[in-house]
Amino acid sequence: MDHRLSLKWARQLSDTWTLKPRLSYTKELFKETRDEKWTKGLYDYDRYGAGIAAERTGTIGNRPSRVSVGYNSFWNRYPNYKSLASLFGNEL
Repeated sequence: MDHRLSLKWARQLSDTWTLKPRLSYTKELFKETRDEKWTKGLYDYDRYGAGIAAERTGTIGNRPSRVSVGYNSFWNRYPNYKSLASLFGNEL
């Protein structure tokens, strides 16, 4: 089961350029066995994302054109996962 919230915004910089930032949050839940409770799965995760894109619209000859370039990044957090190394303290 997954849940997603995404916020997108577009800012017109000029007649041809648009800036499009975005933020997102995803909660992904896995149930590996029938008796496992939701939100207690080992591989459940939260994903936080951010990105930005710049888009240029115009014409090439008589044909409309659109070029977009962007950068996206995301971070995952596994709240129920613990490595075996964490049970014994520091590793060498």
